[in-house]
Amino acid sequence: MSLKLPSWVQEDVRDLYTELYPAQYSGDEDRRASAVRLVTDDRMREVYGSAYLNRRFTKQGWRIWFDVAHNIRPDELRAERDRLKEYVELVGRLAQALEEAASIMAQMDELGVAEARTPLELYDPLILLEAAAIDPSGQLSTLFGNRIKPKLDAFRNLEVDRYLPSVPRMVAVLADRLSEYENGLKCLGPSSAYKGIEAALASRQHSPLAEYVRCFDKTIGLYAWEIGGNDFQFPPDILAIQAAVALNLNIVDKKQIVSARKLIVLGIN
Repeated sequence: MSLKLPSWVQEDVRDLYTELYPAQYSGDEDRRASAVRLVTDDRMREVYGSAYLNRRFTKQGWRIWFDVAHNIRPDELRAERDRLKEYVELVGRLAQALEEAASIMAQMDELGVAEARTPLELYDPLILLEAAAIDPSGQLSTLFGNRIKPKLDAFRNLEVDRYLPSVPRMVAVLADRLSEYENGLKCLGPSSAYKGIEAALASRQHSPLAEYVRCFDKTIGLYAWEIGGNDFQFPPDILAIQAAVALNLNIVDKKQIVSARKLIVLGIN
C-alpha cells in the first residue's frame, strides 16, 4: 500500500519519494524509514514552508535536498572514518617498512659480496617482474608467458635493460612516495593547535548529530550551485528540524547545529 503524503509536502519531493519508494519496495528499511519521517512528521511543515528555501531553491533543489537528507547514515559515516584512520596508520607502517628495506638493500649492495647478490630478483626488475608472474602452482601465467615474456626477452636482447633502475632504487622511491602520501593525509586532519580540544571533546565527536551535520553540509555543498547558488547554506534552524526528524530524535536545538558546524570548521568533528 502506497503512503499518503500530507498536502504540505513539496511537490518535487512527493514525486521523488514515489519514485524511490513504490508500494513494492523491498530495499533498505532504515533509509525508507528516514524518508517516511521526512515526508510525514508534522515538524517538517516548517521546512517545506521555509520562505528562504522556497526562494533560493532551483527547480532541482528540493529533489537533491531530499535525496541527500534521508540517505545519511551517521553509523556508516563513523565506520568509514574509522576505516580511513586505520588506513592512514597502515600507510605509515608500510612507508617505514619500505624505508628500512631500502636501507638494508643498500647496505647489502655496499658490501660487494657476490653471494649477497642472489637471488637476482633483489636487483633486476625484469627478473622480479617475471618471478611475480609465476602462479601458486609454480607455473608462469599463460597470459604473461604468451604476451609479455616475448617482449621482455626482446627488450633484453637490445641490451638496454642495464639502464633500468635497480629494485632497491624502486623500493626507496616507493618508500619516499608513501611518506609523502602519508603526510598529505595527515594534513587533512585536525591542526595541532586543536588536538587538546579534540581529546576533551572525543565523546562529542561520536554523536550521530555531528556526523549528520558534517555529511549533510559537505554533500549539499557539492550541489550548492544546482540547489541555490554557490553562496547557499542551509539555515541552522531548518537543519535542526530536519536532523531531528531524519535521525528520529525528539528535539535538536539550533544552537547544537551552530556548535557542530563550528567544530567541523576547526577540524575537531
